[in-house]
Amino acid sequence: MVALVKHDLEFILKQIEIAEAHAAGGDLAKLVAGYNGNDGLTQAHLLPYGLRTVDGSYNNLLPGRENWGASDQSFPGLFTPTYINEADGDRYDFNPAPNAETWYTNNNYAYAGTRSGSQPGPGSGTVIDADPRIISNLVVDQTLDNPAAIAAALTHAGMSGQPLMTALSEIANAHTVLKAIPAPSAGQQPSAAYTLAEAALDAKLAQYGVEMDGNSVFLPNVSPDEGLSSPFNGWMTIFGQFFDHGLDLVAKGGNGTVYVPLSPDDPMYSTAPGAQNYIPLTRVTVNAGADGILGTADDGAGPKNLTTPWVDQNQTYASTASKQVFMREYVPGPDGKPIASGHLLEGSNGGLATWADIKAQAKTVLGIELTDLNVGNIPLIAADQYGNFIPGPNGYPQLVVGMGPDGKLGTADDVLREGNPAAPVSAQGVVLTGHAFLDDIAHAAVPITATVDGVVVLQADTDTALGYANADGTPGPQGQRGPSAYDNELLDRHFVAGDGRANENIALTAVHQVFHSEHNRVVEMTKNIALTSGDLNFLNEWLLVDVTAIPTTEAGKAALVWDGERLFQAGRFTNEMEYQHLVFEEFGRMMQPDIDAFVFEPSADINPSIAAEFAHVVYRFGHSMLRQDIAIIEMGPDGKPVQSDVKLFDGFLNPVMYDSLGDAEAASGAIIRGMSRQTGSEIDEFVT
Repeated sequence: MVALVKHDLEFILKQIEIAEAHAAGGDLAKLVAGYNGNDGLTQAHLLPYGLRTVDGSYNNLLPGRENWGASDQSFPGLFTPTYINEADGDRYDFNPAPNAETWYTNNNYAYAGTRSGSQPGPGSGTVIDADPRIISNLVVDQTLDNPAAIAAALTHAGMSGQPLMTALSEIANAHTVLKAIPAPSAGQQPSAAYTLAEAALDAKLAQYGVEMDGNSVFLPNVSPDEGLSSPFNGWMTIFGQFFDHGLDLVAKGGNGTVYVPLSPDDPMYSTAPGAQNYIPLTRVTVNAGADGILGTADDGAGPKNLTTPWVDQNQTYASTASKQVFMREYVPGPDGKPIASGHLLEGSNGGLATWADIKAQAKTVLGIELTDLNVGNIPLIAADQYGNFIPGPNGYPQLVVGMGPDGKLGTADDVLREGNPAAPVSAQGVVLTGHAFLDDIAHAAVPITATVDGVVVLQADTDTALGYANADGTPGPQGQRGPSAYDNELLDRHFVAGDGRANENIALTAVHQVFHSEHNRVVEMTKNIALTSGDLNFLNEWLLVDVTAIPTTEAGKAALVWDGERLFQAGRFTNEMEYQHLVFEEFGRMMQPDIDAFVFEPSADINPSIAAEFAHVVYRFGHSMLRQDIAIIEMGPDGKPVQSDVKLFDGFLNPVMYDSLGDAEAASGAIIRGMSRQTGSEIDEFVT
């Protein structure tokens, strides 16, 4: 938590003014080069002035590099892909087969009658793994069935050589004996033989210092600098997930499926009639080119990164201006039209706004009718590069219906639809951004649509309560959706943040809440500094309507018309700065001690885009740091802490569970108290 002073805000204000001039049509390179008394001949691309644009563009001012590190750019590849043909002609008869067909592998591609016998090209279409899954089973097995996990725990306990092998054998044998005895069913007492074998195994584990975390062998972390730094806790692991989400997000869908067969000894394999003994994985979206067909010569670049890879807090402020427009809070201006307050929109329960809150403000304040059809693809708003909507003739935001004959956004021939709170305008049939409000949604709440008379309509359940109901209104299975409906009330409870994965688990939601809250705190601090500065000119810089004297009464202060756009940018600038300090001074150097504290040689020749191989393969180690529980410590009625951990599985896609911990402050506090006291697992080859 930072405490700003007037001098800080004076510097931030100058950066805001550069951004305002750029948004008004100025040449950003000249604005930066001429900043702070420079003669205009300075190399602008080496000067760190102005504000970041929402989509990450113009971080590099050299011609041709304006989109280096911007969102919606293809992941660069480090290697040339090599497609290996499957020589032995494996055949898999899925039972039932995908789409009720029998699919075959042929040169590592799958094809069937639905494709009229056609065969998709590399990187596109439906494929089947040539062999049943093996590697992922090995990676995730941190149980006593895996000798490598036991050996790792014994190494942590200080053992090596023959003593380690002896201990490993004794533990494995005791575990084998226990597995051979039928385990008791729920509510039943274990047999005497089971109790005896379980006690023998526990004794061996205790003798050799092996700790269990549920069914997993617990491997306590050791910092990457070999213990010079303190080991990390569970809260650092969750912060790492937040950081990761700020680097990359790949779009999925519309490009076929990868089917991974299961071998009969796979833990997921089922002998039940009609069992689905394969794992379907949605392939990433790629550019099909002008012909709209994947696998042809005009296919464009590979999958796009939907976020900006800068350490710029896009998790809080989004990577597209249209989303940020909807996430800001608006109040009536002097003419009654909406102006930004400077805050991020607060939810009805405090903290992060929910999807219901976003829709409500859009309808009643901005005059735009969002529906659940928009949750996966945000409508395009006419806005500047810094997230400020461009008001229409009546002062309300404008949806982009079309870009006119020139095909360019922001020109005179754009077709726009202005909001109207008196008669909210539809957000359907407009240009879409390709970005989602929510990327991670509880399964029962994922919107289902149907086409009726050529019109796409939502298939929400028929009740008005949380929980799925059948089409006839009768209660459905808890936590599940039916074949043709979804729980729209549950969807409304999901939190909306700059990154659409904020609901992935409740601990991650708490990280989002911290930075959301910090933004709004900094906005209020900025207003207070301006009021108490004693400098009338400085105060007026933060107002839309100038005053002739600094107000001293509460009524006078309440009557001020603040420049919410400037307040918002001051909050964002400060929040981003705090986040960067946390990343590079606390988190990043814990993960990789070789990261420089400062880069003394500025360069404009480094493309900051995240490579596909790094994003999709290398930077996955956080999954090994997790424990099996989300640790939660609530404060009881007597003011004493109460431990109330939840299973990691139960914390996924569960905003209702987050709400059950109290308001936003209480919920995030309970999770932070718990996770900051939980020792993280070692960064290793295992995955929780």
